Order: sequence, then structure tokens, then C-alpha cells
Amino acid sequence: MPVLPRRLAAPLCVALVLPLVAGCRSNLGARTVEPAGQHYSIALSRAWAGPMLLNLVRLRYRDTLQFLTVNNVVTQYNYGASGTAALTFDFDGSTDGVAGGGLEYSESPTITYTPLGGEAFVRRMLTPLSPEGLMLLSNAGWSIERLMMCCVSSVNGLENALNAAGPTPDYPPIFGDFKRLAWLLRQLQKAGLFRTSIVGEDVYAHLYESDESPYREQIAEVRQLLSLTGDTRRMHVDNEYRPDEPGEIALVGRSLLAALFDLSRGLKTTAQHAQAGLVTITPSEDGTPLDWWEAMSGILRIHSSRERPANAFVSLPYRGYWFYIEDSDLHSKATWALLTYMFSMQASSGPGGGPLLTLSAN
Repeated sequence: MPVLPRRLAAPLCVALVLPLVAGCRSNLGARTVEPAGQHYSIALSRAWAGPMLLNLVRLRYRDTLQFLTVNNVVTQYNYGASGTAALTFDFDGSTDGVAGGGLEYSESPTITYTPLGGEAFVRRMLTPLSPEGLMLLSNAGWSIERLMMCCVSSVNGLENALNAAGPTPDYPPIFGDFKRLAWLLRQLQKAGLFRTSIVGEDVYAHLYESDESPYREQIAEVRQLLSLTGDTRRMHVDNEYRPDEPGEIALVGRSLLAALFDLSRGLKTTAQHAQAGLVTITPSEDGTPLDWWEAMSGILRIHSSRERPANAFVSLPYRGYWFYIEDSDLHSKATWALLTYMFSMQASSGPGGGPLLTLSAN
């Protein structure tokens, strides 16, 4: 085996180590951006989901609400590299070289939370959703049934459980005709026979005639429920009820707080807490406990269990139980996404109100 002269061995070892160390350090900051952005995006989504579920559970138990928002995330990445080289000389004149290197990594995140409150925030929480905002969501492909059951208080005098817009009532709500109307409009929407449009500041709903059964009968029933006269196919949608004007639909939206109260009824009450009087049990018309899941068309189902759920979309512990939404419950997850958009539209802190993520790599 050839032996390196002493004057060449040490420089060669160092020359081999330094490119390796430099290669490890090269563009580390740039390489951090994409994975860090993905990880923090997931983390921020969870940071919103957990508190929102907690607030829905709190509303069911009539506990105090508290909203927090992530305002700022600053994280500092520190990288270090080191290299070593050594030579050993034997008595027979042979020379051995040893080279080594190392990397150090640390992350120091700082997250700023801000409680949401004050007069402006309360006004946004109590302001009814506008017909225009609801129709924009409908035009974007959202189910008109989901939008109506979640976000609308009444349509042409048909009530959507008005007494459920606050704490859980102890007397039966009125919602039968409204729920039937929402279901019918969804069937017509899927068939392309019900659409909405926005012209300037005016909102319109369109009912298209069909010779096919059962759509012909469904369209006639919709007209009857809405008290529409004649064969008007384009109806003007406003938030004021004008029963004497044909072709008018009065759609009164819920406030975000009212929608949250209503969605909180998607929590399946534990028998222990019901017996302890921790939640209000609403009677149905026949006196039996009202099944809110059925009353709400199952748009949101919040389960509870003693053990931590294994496959939950979002979960949290509260009052000795785990409350969660099943990951396979796509119906509830769609409503959850709708709630996210509603909160962004109504309760955001203004332009640029989203959290600012700053990544710094040294």
C-alpha cells in the first residue's frame, strides 16, 4: 500500500473534510422553507380546530366562550458544522490520516396568541350573515341544504328553530317546513334546476321548470312552501319579508354566534352529564328527548367517549370525556370547513389578519 508523504497527508485530509462540511451547510436555510412551511401550516390548522371544537362543547354546557387567534410565529433555526483532521506516524515511516465532521441543529419557535374580544369583534359575531355571502358559497358548489340548516334563520316566514339560536332551549323548536324546503332545494340543486346569481348588489334565486317526475312535484312543493304565486322563475332574494310582493324571497341569515350555538347541538350528550343536569334536554312534540342530530339533518356530529379516540379528525378532553369528530364522517367535516369560511368572513380581524410566519435560519 503506498504511503503518503507527511507534507501531503495533512493537507489532503483537510481538503477532503472541508467540502463535505461545506456541502452539508450549503443552502440549509433555503431547504428549510418548504418543509417548515408545510409543518407550520398543519400546526396552525390544528391550533384553530382544537379551540373551535372546545368552544362548541362549551356552548353545549353553557360554559364561557374564549376565542384565541395566532397572530405571529417566529422561529429561529441554528445550524453548526465542524471538521477535524489528524495524522499518525509509525516508526516504520508509514503515515495514517483520520478525518471527521459533525452537524448541529436547533429550533427556537416563538408563538404569539391574541384573545379575540372587544366591541368590534362582538358586533361581527352578532351580525347576521348576508344573503349575498350565502349565495356566493352556493355558487361555489356548497350544498344549499347545508347552508340553510347552518346559516339561515328563516325563509319567507318558515322558521329554522329560532329558539335554538341561543342556549339549548327547554321547549320544542319549530323547523319542520324549513327542513323540508332545504332538502327539496338540495335535490333541485343537484339536478341543475335550482341556482343562484348575483347581479350588482342584487341576489336572485332561479327555479327551472321540468317535465320529469319527481322534479315537477318538488318544484310545485317549493313554490307552495315559499308562497310563490304565478310561474315566476327568477326570485329576488333580500333579508326583508314582503308577503304582498310576488317573486320575493326573504332570507334572514344567522349570526356567527347563533350558528355556533346551533352547531353545538351536534354534540351527543353523555348519559352521565344529562342525568347530572349539566346540559339542557330539549323535548320533542311527543315529549321524548329531541334528537338534535336528526333535527339538524346530521350536518355536524360530535361524539364523546371515556377513552381517547383512535381515528379522529379533531378531538379534545373536557369534563372527564373526549369529544371528537370522526375522520371518516365526511358530512361533518364538510360542515367544519364551512364553519371555517364563515368565521373568516365574519370574525376575522381585518385585512391581513392571518398569522405571520417568519423563518430565520443561521
